[in-house]
This record gives sequence, C-alpha cells and structure tokens, in this order.
Amino acid sequence: MRVLYICGGNVGRSQMAESLFNRLADKKDYATSAGTHVHDKEGEELSEYVLDCMKELNYDLSSKTRKQITPEMEKEVDKIIVMDKENLPEYIAESKKVEYWKVPDTKYASYEFHCEVMDEIKGLVEDFIKEIE
Repeated sequence: MRVLYICGGNVGRSQMAESLFNRLADKKDYATSAGTHVHDKEGEELSEYVLDCMKELNYDLSSKTRKQITPEMEKEVDKIIVMDKENLPEYIAESKKVEYWKVPDTKYASYEFHCEVMDEIKGLVEDFIKEIE
C-alpha cells in the first residue's frame, strides 16, 4: 500500500507519520508526506521540536525536506490521510482515497506537546498498519 500523509506545512505531523509508517510497516508498504500550503512557509524547515521528539525514538529527520501536494501525488497513492482539512485542493477533498485524522496542530506549541502529538500519531499509525495487514 502506498500512503500519503498531508498536513498544512509539511513541517511536523505529516513528516512524523511518514517516518513512523515507513519504519513500522511491512517493507512492501510505503508512505510519503506533503503539505497543503508549503509555499506559504517558504524557507521554513522542519520544526526543531519535531526533530528532537523523533530523535527520542531513534529517527533522524534532519535530512527531510518539505513538499507541496500535487495532483500527481494523489494519483500515485492508494490511501491519503489528512490531518489538516484547511486549504485542501479540490482533487484531494473529493478523492475517495481520503481518511481524516483529527491530530492537533503543533505550531507554536511546547516541546512536551509535540512529543504528545508524536505519541498520538504513532498510535494512529500502528492501528492503521494493523488495519491494512
């Protein structure tokens, strides 16, 4: 299964989900991530808090780059998991592949909150993997 995780800026939540899925899922399954408005945050890197939280689980996201969602991405995947309904392009909002996860935005939040959200995403990813196996 090919999965696309989407959040607003592709700065945190979707990057965490992508990395967690790719490590925990069967090797035949693959995830990528993108944001709905990456261009609004030009030059913004992944959140330092995200990098630090993920390091606690032995994930190094320092080389990850942010990606803007494209119509091609929608076509290339089997499942789309959206964490931020705001600014969704029509081709995503109307896709039959979409599932919505209500995951809080970590922008302007504390390090501890980032880690709580990471734990929540990890649980959701683990449940999703069980579902598709």
